[in-house]
Order: sequence, then structure tokens, then C-alpha cells
Amino acid sequence: MKWDLFCTASEPTPTLLAYIAHHLQQGANHIWMFMETPDPDLAEIVADLDRVTLIPAGRTDWPELHGREFGGPLTSRQIANGRIVKHLSQADWIGHLDVDEFAVHIPSVMSFAAKQPDHIYCVHMHNAERVELRGIRPKHIYSGWLRTPFINVEHPAVQAIHGEWSGFLRRGVAGYAIGKCFFRVKSDFDYGIHSLQNKEPGSAKPHIANYQAVGVVHFDGFTAKHWLDKMTRKSDKGRTNHPAVPERQNQVRQLWEVGDDQKKRRELFRRVKTLSLWQMLRLRRWRRVHRMVCDVPAALKAQFPDLTVDLSPEAIDKALAAHIQLRAKTEAEFEAAKRQKVLTEAAE
Repeated sequence: MKWDLFCTASEPTPTLLAYIAHHLQQGANHIWMFMETPDPDLAEIVADLDRVTLIPAGRTDWPELHGREFGGPLTSRQIANGRIVKHLSQADWIGHLDVDEFAVHIPSVMSFAAKQPDHIYCVHMHNAERVELRGIRPKHIYSGWLRTPFINVEHPAVQAIHGEWSGFLRRGVAGYAIGKCFFRVKSDFDYGIHSLQNKEPGSAKPHIANYQAVGVVHFDGFTAKHWLDKMTRKSDKGRTNHPAVPERQNQVRQLWEVGDDQKKRRELFRRVKTLSLWQMLRLRRWRRVHRMVCDVPAALKAQFPDLTVDLSPEAIDKALAAHIQLRAKTEAEFEAAKRQKVLTEAAE
């Protein structure tokens, strides 16, 4: 049973290396990374890895990759990239996981997938989300605890534990609460973000099997600065492209409203992404907090024994700052080239 992964990436190099190392060590047949921002350092490191392919997928690459201009929300670009990789993969199953999402318990998940009849095109897995204990300095960006969503949206424990900040949490987690999937490569449906893409309402449901356990860990931001950058990029004047998730909308709207008030921005992160000891103990009683199941430093050491990767929050924030500059430079160069093209065509 072979399984691949694909993602659409524009993240600091250390986080991309961690994603690659973890999943290769878990047994991934191939990892396909659609690179929206060039990363020469990563390209050099993985050049000799025949199980990793970096596919240029930035603004200048889209016309040749997809036959149209780069644009639309990230989710649309991810689905479009999924159509490409569907024809490239030689595996049985393929996961669509972002760079801050790590597949776990793979032997069990793949055993479940192997038992599915041919008409099942999607194995849906529950997600856990990394959370930090407030006041405790994390060892690295992949340390901490895991919290899992409550069963229903209006569970009274969420309000009781998180109080006025519960409106920023979906079933008790800051990110999504509906899991992720592995897709059968030979499928009649496009790969979606959290499920198959319906051809018409309800058409995908008979083709989905539910793995009734956690199969993916969502880090949802590696540091406070990384999470705030992620939320800011999701924002269009205080709105997101996830109108069905009001709690995520509330996070983005709050950040839009407080503007550059760094104290209020950090407070939102503190309240939705970390737990007090009292909150931790209450969630333990509800069996919503669990020990971390990923050992990313060990995976990096095993996969890249001659490479030193600093996963401290300080190092990642530094790498993030450099990545933001590269991202801005790449976009500026694209816009300048586009303007020059218009001027040249007008002169002709």
C-alpha cells in the first residue's frame, strides 16, 4: 500500500524540511510540494531525494502549470494543484496536508484504507491541534500538547473553560474541527481541502469512509508571529474565505480591528492558542488534551543526519522574517514585470 502527500507551500525553509523529514520517516512514497515562493536552499537540500518533488507554482509559473493566470483564494489554488498531482502520483492513496499538518498513526490509517471497497475514494481522519501550556517556554516549535475538538459545536464545556474567548474557538480548537483526508489516487472526484469535491450536492458522501480516530496533527501556526502572519494573510479587510466557520472569522476580524496594536494581537494568540494550567486540567477531565505524538527533531536527525535545523521559536521567527521579505520581493518583481509587459505592448 503506497501513499503520497501533496501541499501548496509558502513557508520558512526549516518548517518545509520538518514536514518532509517527518513524512518520509513515516513511510511516504512521494511528497509533492507546489512552491508558491521559490526556496533555493530547500531545492539544494532535497535535490538528491527521489521521493520529493518541488513544483514551481508561483505567479509566474501558473500559466504553464495550469493554463491560466495565478489568482483566487488559496483553497482554489490547492484544489487546482490537486488535479495536477492526481496525474503524477503512482501511489494508491494520497493525502492533502498543509505544511503545518502532520500525518500520524499511519500504519493504522493505511490498514483501514486497504480494507475499503473500490467505490470508497476518501478516508476521512479526525484531527488534533497542538496547544501550548501558558507560561512554559516551548522546547521547539513542534513540542506542546494536543487538544481534540468536542463532539458538537455548542458543547457547554467550551464556554465554561474558555469564557469570553470561546467565540474564537470552533468546538474548542482554534483551527478546523472537521479533520483531513487521504484520497484514493484513482478517483472520479477532485481532491478537496477536507473531503472530496462534490460534483453535485451530496454526490461524494457515499464514497467516504470515516477512520474513527486521530490521523492528523494540526500545528496551526508554529510561533505567535507565524500564526499572526498566517491569520493576516487569510484576511481580506477582516473577512476570510471560510464563511461557514464563524470562529475563524472572529479571529481574523479581531486582528483586522485591532490593527497594529501588538499587545492586543498577542493577547488573542495567548487566549486561543495557549492554555492555563486550570484549563489544561479541565480539558484533561473531558479527555480533550493528549500527549504529543510527533517527534520531529528525531525525524529530522534520521532523514538529514548531516544537517542542523534549529527549531527554536526564535530561529523560526528569524526564518519567517526572511521568508516574508522573499515573498514580498517575489511579488514585487512579478508586478513590475507585468507593468513592463503592458507598457511594451502599448508601445507596439
